[in-house]
Amino acid sequence: MDRSYVEKESRRFHPTELGFLVNDLMVASFGDIVDVGYTARMEGDLDRIEEGSLDWIDALKDFQSKFSKDLEKAKVEMRDVKRESIPTDQSCEKCSKMMVLKWGRFGQFLACSGYPDCKSSRDLAPDSEIDTGDRSDVSSAATTAKVKAAPSQVEIEAAPCEKCGEPMVLRRGRFGPFLACSSYPDCKNSRKVMVGKDGKAEAKADRQLDEECPKCSSKLSVKQGRYGEFTACSSYPTCRFVKMKETGVACPECSSGQVVERRSKRGKLFFGCSAFPECNFVTWKKPVSKGCPDCGASYLVERITKKAGQQLVCDAENCDHVESAPGE
Repeated sequence: MDRSYVEKESRRFHPTELGFLVNDLMVASFGDIVDVGYTARMEGDLDRIEEGSLDWIDALKDFQSKFSKDLEKAKVEMRDVKRESIPTDQSCEKCSKMMVLKWGRFGQFLACSGYPDCKSSRDLAPDSEIDTGDRSDVSSAATTAKVKAAPSQVEIEAAPCEKCGEPMVLRRGRFGPFLACSSYPDCKNSRKVMVGKDGKAEAKADRQLDEECPKCSSKLSVKQGRYGEFTACSSYPTCRFVKMKETGVACPECSSGQVVERRSKRGKLFFGCSAFPECNFVTWKKPVSKGCPDCGASYLVERITKKAGQQLVCDAENCDHVESAPGE
């Protein structure tokens, strides 16, 4: 899923056109490795290694001998799909030159044949046709994708870019579809596409606040991100300031910073000092601005259990203070 080889729909994995293409390339150059019989032989070798009848180094050498030859052959003979440019009947909206179909990390897209003088590109969406002429030399998976592709700008209606006034167009990135300004790279504004409870897609424009950015004095804006709304500088990407949600608890380690909400690379919520990286205080438990009456600690943390529900407990060592959370 990270490589966009498959998509999950109704709790099932479905291969994408990019996945079909990569599979075709693997079968053509490394057919013996992706073969079901190879997997069975590998399991047999692993059993023999476990039993002590086969040395694992000998098994690796046997594999490496064959794989090295396949790899060198693939470097010469495998299709370089990233460099392929297939002519289409579509014209570039910026310079009027013809668009070509290319492969990217997230599948096929339309790019201007005048690149790098013109860097215009468009994502693709299903349901209409693009004429690529007779291309019998390409794989069946790639041909299918081309016949079923169309510019995605027509897929969604959205307000113009709030920064430059140009139309917004639908694109697809690592974390799903998003709206981007059609004047990119001159304007790099974007909006997150959200799917509502009614199943309809919507893209909310940034909501500007009266509060100023502490780094550049521009106005702060409420934006839509991968994990919901967040507040950041409206001058992004020139200024990358992001306002963290404060818990109201002073950092117990440095006393100068505030404990704020943060997210890990995998999206898991945790709490850390706003003075990071100068202060490395972190905790997975949500702190509450209430001191411990038993040991005098400056804050308590939330704890939720099935039996007791929501509680406030002391996070200090050798302190067992527990109390019910307000409203419980």
